Amino acid sequence: MGSVTEAVKGAQIELAALTGPRAKAIRLLRLTRIFAAELLGSLIIIPYGVTALRVHRSLQPRQRSSSKPSVTICRDVPYATKPRTVMDIYVPSQTFHPPTSTTQQAIQNTAKTSGHHVSEQGVAESKQLPVALFCHGGVWATGAKWHYAPMAKQVAQAGVLTCVLQYSLYPDALAPQMVDELSQALTWTFNNISQHGGNPNQVSLVGHSAGAQMCAMALLHRAKALSKYKQSHEGSSKSGQGLAQDTQLPAHVRMPANFIGMAGVYDIETHYQYEYGRGVAELSTMKRAMGGRLKFPTQSPALILNAACGGKAQVKLPGLAESPAGGSGWGGRLAALGKAVQGRLPGFMAAPSVTTPNPTASRPPANPPAQAVSAPLNPAPAAVEPVMPFTLQEAEQLPPVTLMSSTADIIVPWHQSEEFHQVLQACSLATQHRVYHDRSHAGFVIDWTGPPLDSQEGWQNLSEYKKDLICKIRSPC
Repeated sequence: MGSVTEAVKGAQIELAALTGPRAKAIRLLRLTRIFAAELLGSLIIIPYGVTALRVHRSLQPRQRSSSKPSVTICRDVPYATKPRTVMDIYVPSQTFHPPTSTTQQAIQNTAKTSGHHVSEQGVAESKQLPVALFCHGGVWATGAKWHYAPMAKQVAQAGVLTCVLQYSLYPDALAPQMVDELSQALTWTFNNISQHGGNPNQVSLVGHSAGAQMCAMALLHRAKALSKYKQSHEGSSKSGQGLAQDTQLPAHVRMPANFIGMAGVYDIETHYQYEYGRGVAELSTMKRAMGGRLKFPTQSPALILNAACGGKAQVKLPGLAESPAGGSGWGGRLAALGKAVQGRLPGFMAAPSVTTPNPTASRPPANPPAQAVSAPLNPAPAAVEPVMPFTLQEAEQLPPVTLMSSTADIIVPWHQSEEFHQVLQACSLATQHRVYHDRSHAGFVIDWTGPPLDSQEGWQNLSEYKKDLICKIRSPC
């Protein structure tokens, strides 16, 4: 409801800026269509909301569980002092049965490197489990941890201790505070997750949409702190990644084993241009949550990193500012759009020219062919705030990065992840970009209903994206 209220405020501001009754009438008509389409999209996902709430409520608290369910939950665990700075921890059983030969091999490899015992039947047992710390999206203005209960439960059934955090939202907080709260959640996880059976040396930071932007920004700030710590301890011969995994490090400078960003926003100005083309730039809370358009560069991980490597990344993308047909964005919630979305977004390329989703791929994906980038529809102001100072040495402290996007996503298009991927490559950092064709924007996090993953049927029906995500968390590479 808060995001709707803010969207209405944005519409009022936009209408007030127009001159002449005709211009206002035309814009009001388009806004009405957009609101109607968004309302329809919200109605479509009501059944999912009912399912998510039922799943969340059905899980037994860990301390009170008399039986042995596959997953129990610790609710509302505080990681900081603000009212919303709490997380739910989904605790899996200590044993599980890998379903497929591919996943089995990944688990076997993980077991060999992390001290797991693997029986002849393929049952992996461990005193400490791999951990996923998940940060939700929601235009920096909406979202609650129970919304993601189906995903968290299924990931936990795969043997991953899964933490779903929530954080202060706009208008009560701006993006920098949200980033700081996320970093506090990561620090809390390093300090406390072993008490819940998790391995603090095998924490994957996972973010979706706005949550992916927050994760990337939090890691940039922690990379600065880690680099400074390393400089003050010059006697250490470890590399940045080695230091990040050192259990003797202060928790506030430690890095996760890897970062997984799903359909994230990494260049705020570019995404604002895209939303402007769709007619939703002022309805979205993104600009206000950033503190205004002048602050966009300060919250754009792609720009900060590109400056750190001397602007080496010559990002080659299709026309970013072109307006998609329809303009309302409702189709992003419908997985049935699939590859057809490419025809609705002028200038978009087929994803195979970017990368082929493959969990075992070791070579970086090829860059897309050079194409002309359209001039901005609504040019950025000249006096924007500069990016924060960030060096290549600090960038080297970052963990390996896996980016996931989809050609079926018209809310945050795949080119946001591709730009960030190319910048990471230009800085010679470990990165992969996996592009899918069947994920809507919300589908990355809500398409997790179905048979439990601790059953053979559940694993057999698992999509490629889900297998990739789980294998990446279980065996960071």
